[in-house]
Amino acid sequence: MKKIAFFDVDGTLIDCTNRIMDMSDRVKKAIKDFQKAGNKAFIASGRPHAFLNKELLNFGFDGFILVNGGQVLINNETKFLSSIDKEFVKDIVLNCEKLNIDYCLQGPKYSYLKEGFDKIKNYYKIYDISRDFLKFEFNIDDVDTLKIEMFPSNEEGCKYCESLNKDNFNCFKNYPGEVYELYPVKNSKSKGVLKAIEFEKILLENSYAFGDGRNDIEMIQTVGHGVAMGNAVAELKKVSAEFTDSMKNDGVATYLEKVLL
Repeated sequence: MKKIAFFDVDGTLIDCTNRIMDMSDRVKKAIKDFQKAGNKAFIASGRPHAFLNKELLNFGFDGFILVNGGQVLINNETKFLSSIDKEFVKDIVLNCEKLNIDYCLQGPKYSYLKEGFDKIKNYYKIYDISRDFLKFEFNIDDVDTLKIEMFPSNEEGCKYCESLNKDNFNCFKNYPGEVYELYPVKNSKSKGVLKAIEFEKILLENSYAFGDGRNDIEMIQTVGHGVAMGNAVAELKKVSAEFTDSMKNDGVATYLEKVLL
């Protein structure tokens, strides 16, 4: 029976904060063997396309659930896209510029920011973000924004970002540091995962997901087999039925080798 597995990126396959920018050979082999057995392997990440490194893009994944479910790519084709209203984006940008907040508008292929945004650019260097899919000159009317990341420089800016966490939007710090990410409540990894499962015509009971962070909780609860990494946050471990070793100890490979291969 064909299976499908979804892999979070940061803390599951790689660890940029500790300069582990590529999957280990053992993890690569386990995922490839999983695919060779006729199964499907997807990335499921909060990252936009522009923030995926070449190793992930060129590995041979069958699809990508990106920007927390805002985009679903299967066989290099966008099957689902959920953009933020452009007038709302313009309002956010205007306020960010008034409050000296660096921002990045994350789109389906490219992400957009100003050349002078040194704080957020330096932060992205930690995550090995290439400039290949970054645009520094753009017309905001031409940008389809799926998620906005904001890097406030003071308490006033932080309060503004936190004030956006209401109604139809999530806005919170998801990574170490001072970056806030804003995206529609209606988008989630779990919804993107369900769209991929439906497209691939695979039974929900034969779906697997691996994650370590808060934004993986719904996905872990949605699939047939939700697997928490050994380094997962406590909130995720509380809702997970299955567990594996940490990212550093090749937890993905450990599970695949023992359970699925």
